[in-house]
Amino acid sequence: MKKAAIIICLISILALQGCERKSVEDVYSIIEEETNNRQEEINNQSTEQQIGEDITNNDGYLDMNSGSIPEFIEQGENVKVTTEKVDVMLSLQVEDVIVTHNINNLVQLSDEEAVANVKDYFINVNNNNYINSDGTLNQSRRGINYRAVLVKVLITNESTDDYKLVVSAFNMYDIKDNSSELRYRRLQGECKLVDKPDSFDRKECNKITLKAGESKEETLIYVVEDTWVQSETYHIEDGQWIYDELVTGGSALNNVCISTNFLGSGDSSDSIYKNKYMLKLNLRYAD
Repeated sequence: MKKAAIIICLISILALQGCERKSVEDVYSIIEEETNNRQEEINNQSTEQQIGEDITNNDGYLDMNSGSIPEFIEQGENVKVTTEKVDVMLSLQVEDVIVTHNINNLVQLSDEEAVANVKDYFINVNNNNYINSDGTLNQSRRGINYRAVLVKVLITNESTDDYKLVVSAFNMYDIKDNSSELRYRRLQGECKLVDKPDSFDRKECNKITLKAGESKEETLIYVVEDTWVQSETYHIEDGQWIYDELVTGGSALNNVCISTNFLGSGDSSDSIYKNKYMLKLNLRYAD
């Protein structure tokens, strides 16, 4: 958390001092790399814990502060958002959303070449056992089914400079209206890549370069657990996570939306309040 705060301060200082774009992008790349490496760091906890030590997590919806609720933008509506660079603004419009157990259904929002590239990335580059060779998704290490949430978005760079968008900044939340009081919960998973990134290597698969004034239709590819885990008890043994107890609590995909704040991609419970806007998703199930 301290490192993330320092990085954010660095970005602000660089922007105020008018440093060249590459300097800001270098610092922002550090943020993106920190986020991508988080799961790997968690996996390495086994070296810091006693074999057989039980760890219990309780996870649930959080009450939303009525004084800090973001504005929810309906699917199909356009909204302009600021980025981590104060002089860069993007317009975003969600056009379609598909939920699926098979990545081959990406063809409904993209094309055959994109499907082949995405499958190759997940199987041969990422290699985290998300999908099988036939495109079907596996279970998470907690034994929960993965689903792909495919979000087709029209993105326009409204600035006079080129901009490299890192899509992992778009977090996915589920919102619950409980007796007129909103509650929220962040989904277990993240935006792994887009259908037509700058490149399908590890460093560029979730990046899109937009020229000044350019618009692109891109499909954000999320891999998320489709069931809520209310509580879990596990221990780490020989580098493996062994789940002793897992209590589930229904579907995780109800009133789903994605964030639009580029410096709110951390895991703290108040990250949602850094968003001025949230994009609502009308889920369409392909299977």
